[in-house]
Amino acid sequence: MRGGPLETEPAKTDCGRKGVGKAFGYVRVLVATGLLCLLLWLIPVGQVAGHAAAARPNLMALAVAIGFATICVSAIKLWLLLRVRGCRPTLLATLRAYYVGTFFNNFLPTSVGGDVVKVAELRSAGVEPSDGAPAVVVERASGVAVVMGLALAVALGAPGLFRQLGLGPARRPVAAIAGAALVMPVVLYALWLRGLKDWLKGRRESRLWGSLYSVVESFYVYKDRPAAVIAAVGLSAVFYALLAANIALVATAVGAPVGWQQAAGIVPLVKIPEMMPVSVGALGVREGAMSYCVARLGAEPARAAAVALILRLITWLNSAVGGLAYAVARRPPTHGAETASGGRDA
Repeated sequence: MRGGPLETEPAKTDCGRKGVGKAFGYVRVLVATGLLCLLLWLIPVGQVAGHAAAARPNLMALAVAIGFATICVSAIKLWLLLRVRGCRPTLLATLRAYYVGTFFNNFLPTSVGGDVVKVAELRSAGVEPSDGAPAVVVERASGVAVVMGLALAVALGAPGLFRQLGLGPARRPVAAIAGAALVMPVVLYALWLRGLKDWLKGRRESRLWGSLYSVVESFYVYKDRPAAVIAAVGLSAVFYALLAANIALVATAVGAPVGWQQAAGIVPLVKIPEMMPVSVGALGVREGAMSYCVARLGAEPARAAAVALILRLITWLNSAVGGLAYAVARRPPTHGAETASGGRDA
């Protein structure tokens, strides 16, 4: 009898974690909705819609194409990381997994996250989680490294941009945060070799320490593949160059004075706030940061908001492709197919 309550304790703990995750998902939805409504309350919706509707269609078509190219670059990065691990998924299967993960990240308030979905989708392409999970972590981390490197470069090399954005006092803190983020992996790796691995391994049941163990271990499995990691960083740089080009392109389409160099400068100032898990797909957070930066660069507020919302629509359009791929792959069999199957089984 004594064992009964103890045996049910793990189940209670799991239910509690799921409940907290579900509640946090609802909070993220509320935050996203609130931030977006606040933005549209501060800036006249009619003016924003007017600028968006007047955007040059040829430039909008090019922006959508560049948005698709950014997903392709990320999928190629993940595909290369998988191949050096000895996995052989097709590039098309990897692209599909990436699109599905992007859909989950942008549309669903899930506590699971798009990265876990990518691992699950890759498994259907023959990639075991023991290979897929480290590749997904390193793929994501390489992007974070490039963002932090760009933030450090902008903070140290473009003080004028920070002043123009009204963020002069934030320049040194941004440089310190970015520099610390870049140094941290090196420190963690050194500690890993000195015993951190065994210490964390004994605490894998902890949600915090277990997650840290998985992240550090993901990099460790690539210790003999430095060229693959360098290639991942290079492709991440291409990704953010395309993102900056898209910001400048959309700004030009609606008449906002933002050049490519300025767009590259504001990329880390928009992406770093997005990393805070307070909103679904950074909805509202991205739009607020983007609108602020574009407006400070000389655009009227409604035009700046139009740039932010058009970029969001492009993200949603690309993400919807992943949702469609996910739905089609899991389409239930038709009645006729079920009958035929039943006939064969009989």
